[in-house]
Parts: sequence; structure tokens; C-alpha cells
Amino acid sequence: MYMKRFLLPILLALSLCGCANINNTNPGDDPSDVDPTDPTDPSDPSDPTDPTDPSDPSEPQDTYTKLKINIAKEKASNLDLTPNSAGIIISTEKVEITGRLIGIYDTIGTAGGLKDDYAYKALIADETDYIYVTIPDATYKNIKDYAMKDNSYYKVEGVLSKWINEPGIKSSTFTRVVNHEDICDISIIKGFVKESSSIEEIKTYSKSLSLNQKGVQYGKMMSFKGKYLEKMDDSVLLFSDGKDTIKLHGSNKVGNNFTIGNTYQIYGTAGLYKFYFSFEYITHDVITSEEELVNDIDINSIPYITATDLYKISYTNDQAKHFDNYENISGTLRRFKGYVNSYFEASYGEDMLLVDTYSSNEFSGQINAATNKAVFVKNDNENNIKGNQNYSKLFPYLRKQTEIDIIICYYEGFKLNGSITPKVYVIPSSVPTFGE
Repeated sequence: MYMKRFLLPILLALSLCGCANINNTNPGDDPSDVDPTDPTDPSDPSDPTDPTDPSDPSEPQDTYTKLKINIAKEKASNLDLTPNSAGIIISTEKVEITGRLIGIYDTIGTAGGLKDDYAYKALIADETDYIYVTIPDATYKNIKDYAMKDNSYYKVEGVLSKWINEPGIKSSTFTRVVNHEDICDISIIKGFVKESSSIEEIKTYSKSLSLNQKGVQYGKMMSFKGKYLEKMDDSVLLFSDGKDTIKLHGSNKVGNNFTIGNTYQIYGTAGLYKFYFSFEYITHDVITSEEELVNDIDINSIPYITATDLYKISYTNDQAKHFDNYENISGTLRRFKGYVNSYFEASYGEDMLLVDTYSSNEFSGQINAATNKAVFVKNDNENNIKGNQNYSKLFPYLRKQTEIDIIICYYEGFKLNGSITPKVYVIPSSVPTFGE
């Protein structure tokens, strides 16, 4: 009997030694290129060294109840336990779900009451519904490039939870299922959204969400029809429905799906990120019918704002509350009438700034610029422009006594010298050619 107990772990280890670690997956590899018969397949669920599965195969395994996602979501919604100080409920009810990975989101560290290694959420869907699953950093690194891939199905084991009123699962294992039946195709995912909403309706819903202390929360799937206006960053796009605007978040390649000026039906999850409205991209349809196209926003309906007023818009970090003045201005269009200045620092180069009053003097650095209520500009071609002045739309106006009237979009407030400092995106097409 002693020999059997002694040999059993050895035999198990020998039988599994041919399996490779999931870390062998190269970031950006297409899961469709993975050979399910390849013994080095990083998604092999039998891999005992998978960092997303900390269990020891030689130990007795816990029992998890297999559920469809709609049932798991309902059970999590009905949890009647006392939340911790951060509003988190983590039950002891162990469940197992299997579904398609359709999104991965950042909750920014410990703000939700979970440890740093559970700072991410994966959105998993089957044919019945979708649910958020909190995941550790190791899992995030291994799956971050696989959302919405055709064969990205995963088995999740964990406990039912509520993350600030949103039902979910706190994962203990997160294992890829190779060659799973496609039970959640694009049509099913789109079917989770019953009707299209206006951007105003999306923002109204988002304002009803409970936030973590970093101003982050992800809510239900929604859809809107919008025109693609600008790429504000590799992973942040600006859309309009003809009356309002919103930022669309996605991977750093999300812009490859769209053409500026075209109209799309966008599907994603509504919420807030760092206290401003955000819409997390899942999929889209192209709209070509003339009667369905989104019109441009009437420029005369866009209100003016000054640099001084932009400095009055702020939030208080580490406060789990809504900041209406910040939310309502973030991601919306405003007209700005003023002047162009700049600052220079050796570590940053020369960056363009917007100011209310003309000055012939350059600011000596970021803090000096902020002290004088100069607004920072997000556009890449307006930053570190030394030697690249030809690409700048604002440079011809630099320290000229020529007032400029342009359209801007509040991008973010960033901490500088202990205060919230505004950064805006300048709509390039709104900048008139100098001298005309």
C-alpha cells in the first residue's frame, strides 16, 4: 500500500511530462494557428504547469457545479451576503462555466477590493448569456490577444461573486478548450442586445453604475449607431451619433476595423473608465444605406469652453463616486477660441498648448504651463514637434497674435503637481490653414 501511494505521483508526473507551459504562447499569435494535436499546444487543459490553474494534479480536486452562464449570472445576482468595505461579495459557491472569450478589461489595481493579481475582468459568453470573470495577472497575459477569436473557448472554475453590484465569478482556474463547438457565434453575441441606444442613453445608464475607487465599472452590453470621427489614441476612437460623442475603447489595433467618416452599428459594454464615459468594443456592422448614415454634429450647437474653465473640471481619486462635472465634459466636443503656445523640457521636447490669452513667451516646463492654466494637447503630431513642424496643424499659430477657433474633445485629466490637469484632443479638420 505504501508503494502505491509513493508511485502514484511519479506515474502521474511521467504521464504529463510531455505537456508544455501555456507561457510558450507568443503574444499576438492567432489561436486559429494552434494545432490541437501538437503536444506543445499552450492551451492544453491537461498542462499541470498552466499558471492560470494553480491546483496540484496529485491532490484531490474540488467539485464545481457545471452551469450555463444565465443560471450562474442569476445565482450571482441573488447573492445575499454582506459586501466588504469595497463593495465586493465573494461567496463559497463553486461553479464551472464554459464559454467564448469576448472581452478583457482592466479594473486598475486594488480599487475594487481584490488583490493586485485580480485586476482584470474577462467577459465570457455562451448561447444563454454573458458574465464577467475576475482573473489574475498571469491569466490576463496569456489570453489578452484572444478575445473574439473564433476558437477562444474557455472552461472557468471559480466562486460566485458580486463586483460592486455586478454579478460575476472570481476564477480559480481558466483553461482553454480546444476545438469546442461554436455555441456563441457573432449573431448570438449581437442578440444579447435587444435594441440600439443613443449615446445619451448609454451615458445615462453608465451614470447609474456603482464605481470602484479609480472610477471604473463595466456594465451591460449595449449598441449604438455612430460615425467614426477620430482616432484619439491607438486604443481610443471617437464616435458621434449626430448629437453626442463617446470614446470607444479596444485593443491597440481596434482602429483597423473602421474608416473615418463611415457609419457603423457598434456593439460593446457600457461603463466608465477613470471617471469618464467609455464604451468597450466587441463587434460591429458597417452601415451603407444612405438613409441610415449618421449626420455631422451641427457646429453651431457645440458650446464654447475656455482653458480656465477646463481647469475647473476634475475628480477626486480614490473616491468611489460619480463626478458629474468631469463625466459630462469628458469625451464631448467643445469649441475653443484662444491662442497657441508651447513648453519645452529636455525629457519631453516641445509640445503645443492652448491658452486663453496671447503671450510671446514660451513656458519653461509642464508645471509652469499648468500654473498658467495652459491646456495640454493629446494629438501625437502636436507633441515633441522639433524637426516635425510640418506635421503640426497648430505650429503655424505658435505665439502669433492670431486667435484660433477650433473644435476640441476633452481627452483626460492627468495628475500634475497634485492637481488634475486637462488634456484635449484637437479635431484636425477644424484647424483652419494659417493665413486663410
